[in-house]
Amino acid sequence: MTPEAGSFSEERNAALRLSMADGLGPLRIQILMKEKGSAAAALQADRFHAETVGRVGQRRLTAVRDVRDLDTRAYWRGAESVGAGAVCLADPEYPALLKPVDAPPPLLWIRPWPAGLAFLGDRLAVAVVGTRRATPYGRRLARAIGADLAARGIVVVSGLAYGIDREAHEGALEVGGPTVAVLGSGIDRIYPRMHGRLANRIMEQGALVSEFLPGTPPAPGQFPRRNRVIAGITRATVLVESHERGGALITARLAGDLGRDIFCVPGPLDSPASRGVHAYFAEGGAHLVAAVEDVATHLGLAGRPEPPDPPDLTASERLVLRAVTAEPVPLETIIDGTGLEVSAVLACLLTLELKGLLRQLAGRHFCRQGLVAT
Repeated sequence: MTPEAGSFSEERNAALRLSMADGLGPLRIQILMKEKGSAAAALQADRFHAETVGRVGQRRLTAVRDVRDLDTRAYWRGAESVGAGAVCLADPEYPALLKPVDAPPPLLWIRPWPAGLAFLGDRLAVAVVGTRRATPYGRRLARAIGADLAARGIVVVSGLAYGIDREAHEGALEVGGPTVAVLGSGIDRIYPRMHGRLANRIMEQGALVSEFLPGTPPAPGQFPRRNRVIAGITRATVLVESHERGGALITARLAGDLGRDIFCVPGPLDSPASRGVHAYFAEGGAHLVAAVEDVATHLGLAGRPEPPDPPDLTASERLVLRAVTAEPVPLETIIDGTGLEVSAVLACLLTLELKGLLRQLAGRHFCRQGLVAT
């Protein structure tokens, strides 16, 4: 592997080797780099200050020496094979907002490479996070907020998980806006697997990001680390739904510690999925979201562009579309609301789905999709 190949550089390779040292981790790598000035210098150093030795531990320093000549070509080739590359802390392309995070990732993998870098630079990015066990209310709001932000050109960041994360990404994709998914696994290991198609769509309009080595499978301890990256690369975090304990609350607290804006979307008082959000808001310091546009308004952004004109629709198609809302609606309700024959409603639903205006859910339910007005 040569410095000209893919995203390889000697400094990035040194950061990769340090990441592979047994028991080292981002915090201790940061300590070593702070003393020596770079990953390459830390990797080759034979001696460290006594304070550094005390904080890192002699056993871990021995582990650093063990990886000095480690063959890393398989990792670079593996990343390149899926169109990914990496940046390290010393690179000007490394996200500036991520550097103040406690123990920032020494190496950040990005896919697609190098196009994905455009979404981690100076562009305004906002995290939309919440529980995997989202309610229909939470899913609808997450999608709407993701769409509103993305329609204004804001990069919507989330974690590719079920529930709120997925809806935030979907909202951004629906309006053709930018979105970034931060993974708790290697850049080549999409998790959950059922989100493989979603990940591919995200790469068409944004990027996948991971601090974990290519090939790393998902593991519970990796998701809190994923959450600090989400908080770190964004200027604000929107907390849509969270139970009393959850990763979304971790993300919000990390973002708050960094001095970033936090927005809380209130939910029904009797909803367990909103208890964590309400508790966080009660602690003080967060902004209340009373309307989808509140996040953008507080950030001082211009008004949202007008939605595009709807495609040519027949009178029956418009009637059916008006009977469908952002919340899932059963087929029987749509039929009752239009007064059309069952066969006519089914034909219209199929046409509207093909035009991207609605989608079919399980149990013959339908919901609106996109921002097209009727």
